[in-house]
Amino acid sequence: MRSQGEGIGPGVSLGVMWSLWHLPVIDYLGTASPHGVYLLPFPFAFALAMTAMRVLIALVYTRTNSVFLAQLMHVSSTGSLVVFGAWLADAAQETVWYALYGLGLWLVTLIFRKTIARRRFRREPD
Repeated sequence: MRSQGEGIGPGVSLGVMWSLWHLPVIDYLGTASPHGVYLLPFPFAFALAMTAMRVLIALVYTRTNSVFLAQLMHVSSTGSLVVFGAWLADAAQETVWYALYGLGLWLVTLIFRKTIARRRFRREPD
C-alpha cells in the first residue's frame, strides 16, 4: 500500500522545475502581453498554477500507475490554457487569472487527497 503523501514532494519539486523551465517564454509565447511591472508577480502566479497541476499529475500517476493518464492531464492542462486563457487581458489581469487558476488547482488537489485518504484507509468488513 502506498502512503497517502506519496507523490506530493516529488510533484512540488517537479512543478517548481517545470515553472522555471517555462520562464524564458513568459514575455513571448503563451502570454497575453509583456508584463512590465508584473514581471516578478506573474512568474509566482504561474508557478502556483504549474506546481499544483504537476502535483495533481503525480497523484494521479501514483494512484493509477498510468503514464497515459498523466500525459492526458498534461495535454488537457495545456489545451485548457489555450482555450480559456486570458488572451485579451493586460499583465495585471493575466497575473490575477493565473493566481486564481493556481488556487483552484490547489483546492482540487486538496479535495483529491482527502477523497483518496478517506477511501484508501476505510476499513474493509471482515
